[in-house]
Amino acid sequence: MTGEVRGGEKLSYVYDFMNRLVKIEGPANEASASGSTSYFYGTGYDRAAKILPNGKTTTYIGELAEVMSDPASGNDAGDFTTYLFADTMPNGRQAMRVATSDKTGTYYNVGDHLGSASVALDSLGNVVQSMDYLPFGSERVNEKSDSFETRFTYTDQERDDESGLLYYGARYYHPVIGRFTQPDPVVMNIGSKEFAMALQNPQLLNPYAYVGNNPIKHTDTEGEFIDTIWDIGSVGYGIGQMAYGFGAGFIGGITGNTAMMDRADALVRGATVDVIADAGATFIPFVPAGTTRAIRAADKGRDAGRAGDNFVGQVLKSIPFEGVMDPHKIRFTQDSASNMIRGADGKMYPLENLIQGLKKGSTKATDIPPVKLFEKTDGTIWSLDNRRLKAFQKADIKIPYKAATQQEIIKGADKMTSKNSGKSIKIRGQ
Repeated sequence: MTGEVRGGEKLSYVYDFMNRLVKIEGPANEASASGSTSYFYGTGYDRAAKILPNGKTTTYIGELAEVMSDPASGNDAGDFTTYLFADTMPNGRQAMRVATSDKTGTYYNVGDHLGSASVALDSLGNVVQSMDYLPFGSERVNEKSDSFETRFTYTDQERDDESGLLYYGARYYHPVIGRFTQPDPVVMNIGSKEFAMALQNPQLLNPYAYVGNNPIKHTDTEGEFIDTIWDIGSVGYGIGQMAYGFGAGFIGGITGNTAMMDRADALVRGATVDVIADAGATFIPFVPAGTTRAIRAADKGRDAGRAGDNFVGQVLKSIPFEGVMDPHKIRFTQDSASNMIRGADGKMYPLENLIQGLKKGSTKATDIPPVKLFEKTDGTIWSLDNRRLKAFQKADIKIPYKAATQQEIIKGADKMTSKNSGKSIKIRGQ
């Protein structure tokens, strides 16, 4: 038995002879009930059921479905949740979660290069949840606009609300401290090939460490040693196939929504293939063919230069939430824009009116809504509000801005058409 003190209250972890977590004793998150949460397994490490202190029970049907029942509310039969995956890995486990279906509807999952849940879309293409993480998995952002909330978060592992731990199969992981709660069963086996590999990298000899303390580059999908280069290469190719098959046709084909299909295509390709293409040398350094096949498979569906790919597809750096900036240091996301702009009264006016007003001082910079900006990993800063940016550049005065949210960036992805690295924009009609 082990334990920790959280929020002034003690949690105790109870393990069985196979070192599997079977019980958590202490306060639970569900309705602030006190008691114990119990976990049940099959013959190995696969979790079969979970029972919370208030009696709510989750029964797992492999990786593909689960049933949640609540005897206290009379729901003994339970509610089904099913999952759809893009492919199966060589070890038999599912490769990538692409959709979740429960009693409220079907939601489509978009992950980052590690497989972590990044964006969830409803059947209309609306973003219902956006997530981002610190390097070792603590949630940095978790924004919801709907009742749906995925439980499969960092590297697509299930997060238990009652403990805050992530269930990795063979072990549980604590994202706050960046360590597993149990030793690695593979590394503890001195005769295994994994132990021989660990001897070449002392970071891997720590049986509680997560992926050799390199969480940006590696994953551990089963809780049994860091995923190998060959595993990562296979996943890279699977990502490419998913981006082509799922992104280009799956969602739109099911819903009949072509606009949804195009947006999902940009999102999925952006969140997977572009990351592999940009970071291939470090992500799968010894298997370049994996990257090549991934990109080739995705490009069957859409041109690699498609609108939005090079923007949404890259991890964004953080800029100050709001401020003022030299407009000449900001890039345009669009190739062209109208010469008309909407005024505060809702009417459309020539863009030149705004330019002259800013130059003469009859229009103050603070009278104009701040432009929304985001920063790419290469340090370049881009605007989602191209006509306002053009006006401030022409007037040669500093422009007020606010940092764009993830939803705003995604919403504007289909308008990101710049062909000259955002250095200029054509104003139509001029």
